[in-house]
Amino acid sequence: MHKMIWLVLIFLLASCGPEIATPQAPYQVLEVLETVDSQHAQVELRLERDSANQIILAATYQPKEPHLHLYSKDLPRNGVDGMGRPTLLELPQAGQLRSVGPIIADAIAAPDPTLQTSKPLLIYPAGPVTLRMPVELDAQQPNQHILLSFMLCSSKGYCTSAVEQLPVTIQLGNS
Repeated sequence: MHKMIWLVLIFLLASCGPEIATPQAPYQVLEVLETVDSQHAQVELRLERDSANQIILAATYQPKEPHLHLYSKDLPRNGVDGMGRPTLLELPQAGQLRSVGPIIADAIAAPDPTLQTSKPLLIYPAGPVTLRMPVELDAQQPNQHILLSFMLCSSKGYCTSAVEQLPVTIQLGNS
């Protein structure tokens, strides 16, 4: 009987917490906000709507060469043992968008099998990766600043310079 009471209490407490929005496929593109071109990758920023009617800020990081891969969003900012840099999508200050949930990636990161590091150096498979952040809109606020970070490496044994906290300013349309 006591176990049943504890289970009911745990269930009630778990259901009383704040609701966290997590993006859910499929996604409908509402607006392409900006395309950022760097030497080795192109990043497209979009507003999307997911299957739960949540607004999503999406960033697709598209390497310009098919053998290049990105590092996991979950890497430390300085990489692992100084290697790699995380793929990030950040809202550094209040603006037209406010994050309301965790960022998800459309690819699964796995340890780089070619390197020995003190902790796993997580990489995405070669090719594009999309990060999605659930957001709320406030069109009354000024333009939105977004920071992009990423680093690309190749299965051919070379890496590009890291792009760290590249500022991008967007103005939302009538999404």
